[in-house]
Amino acid sequence: MKQQKKVAELLLWTVLAIILGLVISFAFLPLLGVNPVESLKIMLSETFADKFSMGNILVKTTPLILTSLAFAFTYKANLYNIGAQGQFYVGCICAVAVTLQLQTKVPGPVVLITACLASMIGGGLTGFIIGFLKAKFNANEFLVSMMSTYVITYVMQLLLRTVLQESKHEYLKTDYIDNSAWLPKIINGTSVSLGIVIAVAAAIDLVHPVPYFHGISYPCYGIQSGCSGNVGYQSENTVHAGFLYQWRSCRSCRFH
Repeated sequence: MKQQKKVAELLLWTVLAIILGLVISFAFLPLLGVNPVESLKIMLSETFADKFSMGNILVKTTPLILTSLAFAFTYKANLYNIGAQGQFYVGCICAVAVTLQLQTKVPGPVVLITACLASMIGGGLTGFIIGFLKAKFNANEFLVSMMSTYVITYVMQLLLRTVLQESKHEYLKTDYIDNSAWLPKIINGTSVSLGIVIAVAAAIDLVHPVPYFHGISYPCYGIQSGCSGNVGYQSENTVHAGFLYQWRSCRSCRFH
């Protein structure tokens, strides 16, 4: 009963947050000379106009779910991983770089697995650096992770102008990825791939207890890091592992 009440409250606050966000957003439209009612009609009609448009919602939802889970995981220990976007970029860079190198040399499934591992390692190490600075020097993880996103963005732009730029060197983009290196689509006539299933599975996985990380030590550190150390939990290891381990929630963003 208590669990059902918590779920009901969560759903209620989620719905209220969405409604409040829409109300505030549309309240500013008249200041721009835009009719809020007409904007709402266009938003609803265009979004649900056809199957392809509706599919795009799921496509864009996938990386949002996964990066949100990366934030939620560290939040269990009262740590604010604002830099999940930057870690997402690093994962994308690693995955794309590996894919471009292997896509014509090995079978597609091997490319997918290798690229996924590369994105996990790249994003995980980025998170680990943030956790290390927090544990070793008590650096503010909010600022460090946030500023890391800007640094990574500029590094990504540099790579798109150099080693990752498409062959003709005319546009800031990579070469096209071969169809064999993409996750299979699950809804015909849309761009929706297996990525949305992975995202939902990752969200469900985060809810279920996993020893150490989802168990007692991580929330215990979040409640009181000093006391958690007194009862045998090593706070530095918790921070290191937390920022490293959270990237499992984002590992498939590149494949959405």
